[in-house]
Amino acid sequence: MRWLPWQALVLCATGCTIDLTPSWAFDPVWLETSAPGEVFGLQTWQIYGPEWDSANRQKHYVCSVLVELTGTEVPCDAEDGCDQAWSLQREVLQSDCLGAVDTTDPLFVSLRRIAFGSPSRGAAAPHPLSSQRSWADYGGGWERHGHAYPEDLDRGEGGGAFTDGHPFTSMPTKAFPFPQ
Repeated sequence: MRWLPWQALVLCATGCTIDLTPSWAFDPVWLETSAPGEVFGLQTWQIYGPEWDSANRQKHYVCSVLVELTGTEVPCDAEDGCDQAWSLQREVLQSDCLGAVDTTDPLFVSLRRIAFGSPSRGAAAPHPLSSQRSWADYGGGWERHGHAYPEDLDRGEGGGAFTDGHPFTSMPTKAFPFPQ
């Protein structure tokens, strides 16, 4: 369940206190092919309050910033096992932050490149038998982003390869302190 700011206010009015000071940013990425060698995607920066890192609960949700991604394939030099990489153009599309967060913060358009590659079968992988490693470049070089997997798996359908036109989700394994 996603908690809306007004729901948090209702809780606070009934004796509960929830600090909704923006403190953490988490950025899942959804990506699909749009033409040979080109991708289209959405990056959803989810902003959470200070207690989210320890409790990881939706009640600490503050707001989201949605960023449109378009990209072209580039050589993959992230790491051995990297299969595909794309250079990205970014544009903030919309937000429900309503003044809680400055949507012009450079963090929201910092993702320069993204890459998918070798199998990611650890216990933290959302779909261990079908996940791949994903890397991101936020302007300082490649770093591990998380686990990329065919979106079909979230709906209980069989997953396919990204190259076959199946949209992928890259779920991060870490959050950013926010603001930085």
